[in-house]
Amino acid sequence: MLVYGDREHWEEPAQIRAEIARVLTACAGLPPGLARHSLLVEAFIRTGELAQGLIDAAFESRGADDLDPAQLSGNRLQRSFGEALCNSWDEKISIPPDWESLLPALRGPEIIRTKRPEGYAFYALYPESYVEAARRSGLGSDTMVIGIRSIGTSLAGVVAAALGAAPAVTVRPVGHPFQRELRIAEALERHIVGTGARNYAIVDEGPGLSGSSFGCVADWLEARGIRPEHIHFFPSHGGDPGPEAQPRHRQRWSQSSRHVVDFDAVFLGRPGRLEGWIGELVRSPVTLSDISGGQWRRRIDPRLPADSARERRKFIARSSGGSWLVKFAGLGAEGRMKFEKAQCLAEAGFSPPPIGLCHGFIVQPWVEGTPLGLAHIERKRLLAQLGDYLGFRAARLPASGAGASLGELFSMARYNLTEALGETPATQICAALGKAGDYAPYPVDIDGRLHGWEWLVMQDGSLLKTDALDHSATHDLVGFQDIAWDIAGAATEYALTLDETAQLGERVGSITGRPVAPRLVAAMRICYPAFQLGLWSLAAASAAEADRPAIETLCGRYGRYLEMLSNHGELAPEETGARTG
Repeated sequence: MLVYGDREHWEEPAQIRAEIARVLTACAGLPPGLARHSLLVEAFIRTGELAQGLIDAAFESRGADDLDPAQLSGNRLQRSFGEALCNSWDEKISIPPDWESLLPALRGPEIIRTKRPEGYAFYALYPESYVEAARRSGLGSDTMVIGIRSIGTSLAGVVAAALGAAPAVTVRPVGHPFQRELRIAEALERHIVGTGARNYAIVDEGPGLSGSSFGCVADWLEARGIRPEHIHFFPSHGGDPGPEAQPRHRQRWSQSSRHVVDFDAVFLGRPGRLEGWIGELVRSPVTLSDISGGQWRRRIDPRLPADSARERRKFIARSSGGSWLVKFAGLGAEGRMKFEKAQCLAEAGFSPPPIGLCHGFIVQPWVEGTPLGLAHIERKRLLAQLGDYLGFRAARLPASGAGASLGELFSMARYNLTEALGETPATQICAALGKAGDYAPYPVDIDGRLHGWEWLVMQDGSLLKTDALDHSATHDLVGFQDIAWDIAGAATEYALTLDETAQLGERVGSITGRPVAPRLVAAMRICYPAFQLGLWSLAAASAAEADRPAIETLCGRYGRYLEMLSNHGELAPEETGARTG
């Protein structure tokens, strides 16, 4: 199934440098504490993106990684930032002392391709965890640190700093995702293997399905005479590579020296960490209960489906003053933007108000209500509230990034439907899509997740959206889209008739002042369930046995919906995710 996307951004290095300088200037004006540390981490992450983009540009022009100015300048600055981050983590006031001379040296093309590090944005991967892992590794300053781009650019810098080692180097594995290989020029090869390093530390997030990025770097080192016992891995988790791993990589991984300290060990149950930050925010000591990985369902209804592998870290914080939802939103600018979005939605009455941002985690009051999928609500009122919400998003929340093109969405729909239903039904359904060039979409910051369990029905019958911040900017294919995607989502999740779908579109158009194109909504009524069917089919494949029935039931509903579309039928009200009257 086609579900995931790997999106790149075109940016101007001069603008990134100016942004980093502004953040560091603000950081220097703050007293020691969480706010200052968070800003330093933001600058650290952004510097890694700048270095990654410039080194990748040099790689593309040469066809190999080399010991070029981008590599040297980027790695020196990242090492300096890494040392400042280590000091800040130790509660010492520190910013990179030489940033004003090193930052201008990071030059190259006028525009570069950067990649948002997914771990920092989605998966609660913190560079401080790598600081702790390096300090506990037993390795010393005679270690050659090798970062795997993209996120390994910054992570390698902080590992090198924590070890007291020389600036890291970074490499870009290329080729098939399950069979990566390196392209390294002679000068960089001499630097890596000819400078007398005793040990080698390979730094990245993962391993993923194959672990081939870690594996190909170790292959390259062993081929040049580095003994396996001198090769150390710094991954983001303690698990093994996935099912696509090559046997030799799997065997090496099982026997290798791996250094990982997970989020819980660094941030939970320790003075001055997450509980303490939240306690200061709510002015009362708190205790945290983990509700990640679908555990939130125990408080609502265990029969609800959950895609545990893709859920963000989240907790309930309890104090004498109440209960709070604490959810990971992203480190640095990512978290700040989502906090501002949460404020905007709360002021309009659509979501609970955020009370603070604690180093990547947004804190909101825990709100009790009945999930829409388990509540009775009058149909007309449902349409009106959905329309008001989607109209507000389309009018007030513009797209701040890229999304899949219509051509990519149409290709996804054809592929997923062929996989799920067979070639003939897929061809029949997708015939209605037409050509992507026939449409003129207007991308906005869509919600992207309109399932019944994502809403709470309050005592007065109003709806509150509980998870509205980041489904347009996750590690999937969709991204920012025309609001027609969400209208189609509502039509799918609540089995709207064609007339009801048209009413919803008209209400949204009246709020935005931009008519919603019925034909585009019709096309998205094919693409949306095709995407959801792919997403939840993958979730079912990796779900625990107890969770699988609810996910399979949901997949079955999407399948029936698409089959009815192929017969030009409409869903009956009982197929909806909410009980309406």
